Amino acid sequence: MHMNNLKKTYDRADIEYEDRQISYFIISYYLVHTLNLTIKYIFPIPVDLYSQVSIILGIILVVFFLKSIRIVLKRSLIPFVFCEFFLLSLFLLSYLMGNAELSLLLENAVWAMIICLPLGIYMYSISNKGIFYKLFIKSSLIMSILLFLSIVFNEKDISYSMPFSYALLVPTLFHINEFFERGRKIYLCISLIEIISIILFGSRGALISIAFFLILKFILNEKNLIKKISVIFIILITLIIIYFNFDRLGMVILEYLAEEGYYSRTLYLLFSNRITYDSGRFEIFKYYLNLVKQKPFLGWGVLGGWIKKGYGPHNMLIEVLLAFGVIVGGLINLLLLLSQFRIFFVKDKKTRDLLAIYMSICIVLFFVSGNVLQKPNLFIFLGLVLSSFKHRKRKIDIGGVKYDYTTEK
Repeated sequence: MHMNNLKKTYDRADIEYEDRQISYFIISYYLVHTLNLTIKYIFPIPVDLYSQVSIILGIILVVFFLKSIRIVLKRSLIPFVFCEFFLLSLFLLSYLMGNAELSLLLENAVWAMIICLPLGIYMYSISNKGIFYKLFIKSSLIMSILLFLSIVFNEKDISYSMPFSYALLVPTLFHINEFFERGRKIYLCISLIEIISIILFGSRGALISIAFFLILKFILNEKNLIKKISVIFIILITLIIIYFNFDRLGMVILEYLAEEGYYSRTLYLLFSNRITYDSGRFEIFKYYLNLVKQKPFLGWGVLGGWIKKGYGPHNMLIEVLLAFGVIVGGLINLLLLLSQFRIFFVKDKKTRDLLAIYMSICIVLFFVSGNVLQKPNLFIFLGLVLSSFKHRKRKIDIGGVKYDYTTEK
């Protein structure tokens, strides 16, 4: 009896320690990314020194990586090696096909193989997702404060910043989820401030993610039907009131912001009836779909056919078709779409919460965003999805006797 209790205590302590070490690396990425934006916005650093700043901050990531890589390799050696080799093969094949710029391939290879994939494998390797969730909540306020400082004290007169909105989006969704799950009003207040900041200074894509997350939480909520109908009714009444007072409301808000010295690109597009303005994306979609038609079977290879850096398909589905062709690319897209439904079959509460958060972050990739090889959040989401299927067995040694235990998701 004593040995069994000792075994359970040892198991729990061992797993939690390792999960914390793995979680620290993932969280350190978000902190470094946030600090990187903040430093570049607040201090008058020349653009040609940006890469040096990023490299210096990257040392922090390396430290956390080295502290936890042994644990990850112990848990996920085969998936890690296989995925790295697979990505390397894709880049080499694309280089041999000759349809992509070498500089573009090298930059994306660094992002995909050194940053994105390790983050996905690290998330895949965490046994208790609740540990990561709790640690992220503790550090998320630091991220939000840094991002607020980057806007308030910026040296570059920023009125619109896409990187800011997507960086703030991650802690915002965690805070909204925390309010829904624990009912703490402080997180509601923080979330509202964050959402207002995104509306004032950020992009519409981040707002799409927030709206999608709220809808998803509503669907997943276990409240009875009457309460759900009541919420829907209140929302409909609110929307009707806004609709009939739309022009007047828009005039008041825009005039007030102008008096205070603010300009919101999102609100301007909304109240000028241009919120669906595609910023030229529709023409980009047509251009790349025509390229897909030119090589429908083999595709152009990873990053093949891109106009230049920053001018890719701006749509994950088109990007995959362009790279792999209609057959292979279509199969990959089908799997990506099916992965969105995994959330409805996961029993572990914290895993489901994290799936909802990262699924909402990545939803814009299906519509208005792309460059998936530089999207760590997508790799983390896929790591969550794959980890929700697995059962893990491990051996420990207590008093010279080896025991098996299984961690089930």
